[in-house]
Formats: sequence, structure tokens, C-alpha cells
Amino acid sequence: MSLPVVITIGVATLYTYKFLRGLWGVGFTPGPRPLFSPLTPFGMVLPANWYLNPSSNWSWIWRKTAYFNYTHDVIAFVPWIVGDATYYTSSLDVTKQLLGAENKIHLEKPVELTTARFADVWRTVRSLYREVGEVEGWDQRDEIIFDEVNSFALKFTFTIISRCGFGFATPWSTGLKTHMEFPDALRLVSETFILRVILPQWAYKMPFDRLRRMDDAWTIVASSVLDAINKRKDENAEPTANGDPRPDLLSYLVASWTNLNKQGLEEHDVIANMFSLMFAGHETTSSALVTIMCYMAIYQDEQEKAYNEVCEAFSKCDPSENIDTNKLTLLLYSIWESQRLYASAGFIPRQLTEDAVINVVRPTQQSMHLKKGSRIMFDLTAIGRNPHIFKDPEIFKPSRWESFSEHDVAMFGFGPRSCVGRKFAQTEAVAFLSTLLYEWKIETNSLPGESKAHYEERVMGDATLIGTAFGLKRVPLRLTRRRI
Repeated sequence: MSLPVVITIGVATLYTYKFLRGLWGVGFTPGPRPLFSPLTPFGMVLPANWYLNPSSNWSWIWRKTAYFNYTHDVIAFVPWIVGDATYYTSSLDVTKQLLGAENKIHLEKPVELTTARFADVWRTVRSLYREVGEVEGWDQRDEIIFDEVNSFALKFTFTIISRCGFGFATPWSTGLKTHMEFPDALRLVSETFILRVILPQWAYKMPFDRLRRMDDAWTIVASSVLDAINKRKDENAEPTANGDPRPDLLSYLVASWTNLNKQGLEEHDVIANMFSLMFAGHETTSSALVTIMCYMAIYQDEQEKAYNEVCEAFSKCDPSENIDTNKLTLLLYSIWESQRLYASAGFIPRQLTEDAVINVVRPTQQSMHLKKGSRIMFDLTAIGRNPHIFKDPEIFKPSRWESFSEHDVAMFGFGPRSCVGRKFAQTEAVAFLSTLLYEWKIETNSLPGESKAHYEERVMGDATLIGTAFGLKRVPLRLTRRRI
């Protein structure tokens, strides 16, 4: 027997053993058996094919037929070559069972990271909105056209989390003169966040313009972040009245960096944490704003309902101060509904630290045993479009949330490890949208002769993972000033 044949048999045996071990690990749960796991670089980069490589975007691509046409609450991906066997669930009940029980095996999140001064968020959003109006000349215009509103939303949410979360005095216009404008650099950094983690440093020396632009963008944004860190380090050297760090995340990170004991952070740790918190904190909100604005433009009747509610709330309360989101329920329902259809988080990943038993309803009512070490992905895209949870799941219908509680909003997760920025993001979104709707009517920026139905199909059908958030790729919009 020749050496190539021996090697071929050996490799085939190795991968067959890996595959069978994966099947056993998930209890032979039905599901795709591709070559590559969607969670690997191969799954993210290679073209989508259900049998060979479903891709990291599989849940969106097959959103109408996934989970065997939603006849299974839980499925398992078991790849032949690259990646580990992983459970996926489209069940809201299973999600609550597992995430709601995390307090048995995980610590609660620190209080100082789960609370926020929401009145400050509201005021900061409105202050930035006025600043945008002055800098961009909105105050003198009756119409604003966006070829794509994504960049604007990305910059807006980045500025808000910079000011509220990290205490930066970030201006809307930086005044920096570089070969790449900061908003462009920020957009490119967001789009290439995962790619930056995968690629080695030497790759940026290769003669490819996109890689060089990507490196330039990261350099510009990193330089801005580093300047802010060093400035805060100098500010922290001056003691506050009570001797504690200033009450924002950046001050706590810098205080840990300057701490001389062994548990202190290094400079690169502070920068890494800054990037993680900032991009996780603003990309998802940016994606949510883009989606709800697009839906408002298409469904004018829903926009009008939200506008009337805003007018009523603003007539009774001072809009410059914090307004309870419970007084803007239609707007909040619209945000939840848009996130049901286009969940910014996409998936919530978990790895079991102990054996767990879950109760499933489909395909038959039974108990499933999940082994310690198993990976499970809570599929927010599939949960939001599951016809067993939401009637007519493909239809944008904010009023459906009247019969649901806030605890059924899956996009923020459940239990003690749910999203720490939930209230922050909701307050930011409601403050921005209410202020915008009060002055502007959101309309589609359609192609010549294009109907709203075709616009919806073209724009809202083009969604993918952009950076760390799932959302619409490019949304052209038009703002028309309301005559108040």
C-alpha cells in the first residue's frame, strides 16, 4: 500500500472519528452535517452552501425554512472537518430555561455596570442631536437625503457611548484633517472587527489596497482612543472630592491600569477592553436605529402613530428632560418589533459548565439532556421569526407587543447575564427617535420608479453580520421637515 493511500485512509479515519464523536456529544440530535462549522473562519469567509458550508449568516439566509421548517426546537450542527458540534435553538422557552438558570452557576454582574443615569443619556442624546443640526446645517434645511444612513447612525451611537459611557467630550466634528475621515475610519473598523482578530499583523504589509485602508482605519481610531485614555490617566491623577475614580467605565479601566498590584491591567488590556465595550455597545444600537428608521419610512401609518404619541408626550413633559419610555410605548414597541425581525445580536452563545436538562415541545414533547461542555447558540433571528411564537412572523406589526411582556424581548438575553446595556440602549433609541420624529418625517430614498414594496425587498432583504452586529447593509433614506 503506497504512502499517499495510507495518509488518505488515516486522515479519513481521523475525521470520521471526529464526526462520530461530535454526533455522540450532541446525542445524535438532528441538524446539518456540513464540512465547516458556521463559527469558524471558514464558515465566515467561504460562500454559503447548506451541505458544505452554511456560513455564519445561515439563520438569515434560510430564515423561512430553518429548523426543519420550525418543526424542531433544537438542532445540532456537527461538522466533518473544522469546528465543534454545537446546539442551536429557535425556542424562546428553551432560551428562558437555560439563560434564566444561569444564576445557579454564574455570578451576577456588578451593580455599577448594570445601572446607568438614564436622564443623562436622554439629555446627551438631545444635546448631540442639536449639535448635529448646527454642524450639518439641518436647521436651515427642509430636506435631508442619505445615500446610506448607516454611517450617520454608527457615528451618532459611537459619540453617545463615548460621552455617556466613557466620559469623552467627543465633538460631532473632530476637525481632524487626515487622508481618511474619522466617520469613514469608524465604519471600516466596525465592518472589519472580526477580520482584524483573524488576520496576522504581517498581512497588512501585503500589496492589497483594502488591507492597507483597513490598517489605516484601525490606526486612526486606535490613536483617538489612546489619546482619550492618556488624557483620562492625567485627569485621574487629580483626586476627586471623595477620592474615587470618576463615575464612568473609562475611569475604572484606567484606575485598574495605574494600579500597581499584580491584578492591575496593562495598557494593551485597557485598549482592548475599550474597543470591546465601545463596539459591542454602539454597533448593535446603530443597527437597531437603522432598521427602525427603515421600517418607519416604509410603513408610514406606523410612523404616524408613533409621531402622534411623541407629540402628546412632549406636550405634557419637558422633552429636554428624561421622559419615561412607558409614555412612548408605541415607539418602544416599534423598536422591539424591528429587533424581532433583525436582531442586532444575531446569536447569544453559551457553553454549559454542568449537565443540563431542558424541556422541548418540537418535534415531540420530551426532555433533552445536554452534556457539560456543550456549546449552544440561542438563535435570535430564528426566535424572532418562529411562527409558533409570533403569528405572521414576516409582517412588521408593532402592536403585537401589547400581548407580550418586556421579558419576552429576546434580543437582550435573559437572566443574570443579560445585556448590561439594555436600558441604556433603549433610552438612547427612544430619545433619538422621538426627537427626530417630532421634527422630521422619515421617507424612503427610492430608485426612480421604485415602489415601496420593491424598496423593502431590495433594502431589507440585504442583511448580514457587519462588524459585531447583524443588520441591514445599506439603507438610503430621506428626511422631510414637518410643519409644526
